[in-house]
Amino acid sequence: MTAERSQYVSMLNRNVFRPQSGRSIFSHNVYLNLKKKSNIKLSVAVLCYNHAPFLKKALESVLMQEVDFRMEIIIGDDASTDGSQKILEEIKTRHPDKIQLILKEKNEGVFKNIMSVLEACSGEYIALLETDDYWTHPQKLAKQVAFLDQNPDYTGCFHNAQLEWLSTPNNLPNSYMKNFKTTSEVQNYPSEFHPHHLMKGIFITTATLVFRKRNYIKELNLLSDINHLLAWAMTFFFIKKDKNTGGKFKYINEVWSVYVKQDQSLTFQKPGSVFSKIGISVLQLLLKDPFYKYYKSEIYRGLMLQTEIHFANSKAENASGLKQTAWKFLKYGVCFVYYRFRQFWKEKSD
Repeated sequence: MTAERSQYVSMLNRNVFRPQSGRSIFSHNVYLNLKKKSNIKLSVAVLCYNHAPFLKKALESVLMQEVDFRMEIIIGDDASTDGSQKILEEIKTRHPDKIQLILKEKNEGVFKNIMSVLEACSGEYIALLETDDYWTHPQKLAKQVAFLDQNPDYTGCFHNAQLEWLSTPNNLPNSYMKNFKTTSEVQNYPSEFHPHHLMKGIFITTATLVFRKRNYIKELNLLSDINHLLAWAMTFFFIKKDKNTGGKFKYINEVWSVYVKQDQSLTFQKPGSVFSKIGISVLQLLLKDPFYKYYKSEIYRGLMLQTEIHFANSKAENASGLKQTAWKFLKYGVCFVYYRFRQFWKEKSD
């Protein structure tokens, strides 16, 4: 047995993975061959970076789940500097059969952290949790898995979430948001959630979603350059229709988790134009996706919305390029009208 293989065996036995810098051990088939996981119904994909103050609460909310199926908890930490990895290892020693750790020695960014965790998931379904959020209902996972078992035409399901502000309301960058208590007050969630709702900028909070696992790793690699709004961008691929499902989510209007907002989060630190520019880039990617060829009018409508927001953000920030942004808005508007007319004509012909 080679030294490298011996290292992997040792890590597998302890369920603690420490990928070498700049390299993921999950690119090696030896990992999958050494320890096959079978009959895992649900994988809980937990994402951590410098969340030491919140870790115990988040993981306790996972461990309290009452389920009658096999479940694995896979936690990826992206080289935290606040002692998070030590806390994770301490928690794992108390639950060695339930928790698998992927501990990075060098920070690789949120995208690679998410991908390493998703690639390690072996369940039929995947539930997501960032470690500054937490679940509040002990049967949250059981209820969502039961729904997906009984409704194979749905790709996933999600629920409402309570908003918890760590900054005082008066210090919020957007003071009007202090009046919101749940995400459903911010977002207008329909009972049946389709891709075109995402194109309108409606986001699903990470901790609320459970979706069917499929082979989407290659597709998600298209998002490798995106540093923000990644959860929103990835949801376009999680919701996609395949041969067995209808490409839609079910919204459950129950509050089963808490979405924690911090005044020091990236959302509040970065200028708005950064996020609107990313929104445009993500929607442009969808134009090349075969699944979304029937959504082109909705994509261009979404591009108009994001471009309008980007223009307003850039103007407020005294940024350059306003004329080019205005021309893009007109271009997307023409494309929207064209594809909307084609869709109308096709429906009329049918």
